[in-house]
Amino acid sequence: CPQCMMPITYEYIQFHHIGRAHCEHCGYSMPQPQIYADEINSETNTYRVNDRIRSQTAMQTFPTGNLFEIYNNLAIVSLCLDLGYDLEFLTESLQSLSKAGGRYEEVRVNDTDIISMVGKSQNPISCSQSFAKAKKITGKKVILIAVNDREYGLHSHNEDTSWFYDTDFEFLVSDDVLKYIAIGPRANDVALRLVLAGADPGKIEITYHYDTKVVKMIDYDAVKGGTILYFFEVYFREWSKKLKQALVMEGKKHENH
Repeated sequence: CPQCMMPITYEYIQFHHIGRAHCEHCGYSMPQPQIYADEINSETNTYRVNDRIRSQTAMQTFPTGNLFEIYNNLAIVSLCLDLGYDLEFLTESLQSLSKAGGRYEEVRVNDTDIISMVGKSQNPISCSQSFAKAKKITGKKVILIAVNDREYGLHSHNEDTSWFYDTDFEFLVSDDVLKYIAIGPRANDVALRLVLAGADPGKIEITYHYDTKVVKMIDYDAVKGGTILYFFEVYFREWSKKLKQALVMEGKKHENH
């Protein structure tokens, strides 16, 4: 508790520390929000924004399907409403925005979805939210993980892997995953974290090099009709583009199978 320093009780947690809490010791509680979201629909990627101050509501969208996008939008709407902008105008403006390239990309090849998502190295919340997206994807999957904290290009070397254990790898674990491929110098650490999260060790393969030949480790015929997901960190964006191209090209080779 920020007032009496006793443990606080959460009524609900959206992710990590984000949620609603109160203190049973001194009675402190989080203030009631004047602008908030409800009626969140993850199938249509829509939600309702409520403005208590001006007694108005509006339905808005969050194209990526990530919960943090709603928080980002609420921050924008709250500020702009205080600056005098109209809620209808803000809603139309948000709907006209396109996804930023690179953070989340999806392409369909050979009846298989190829999805890439970025997570920031040494940032458990960022990676956990990307992994949470995978949990919502049903059907057979192959998951590639290139989330490391070792030197790549200009990114500095770091020996601390404790952040892996604050990251919810559990979101990646399900019976419909055909294979996990851990990529990079931290591949063994990623593999260990997957096992501790409950993944079947027999489904985990490792490669220590950032090589697009990793696509040869995927059985495209087995995953056909499902999803290939690969997670990479911000510093690997250029390599991830090459990997995406390789995944698409390899998928096209199997289109007539």
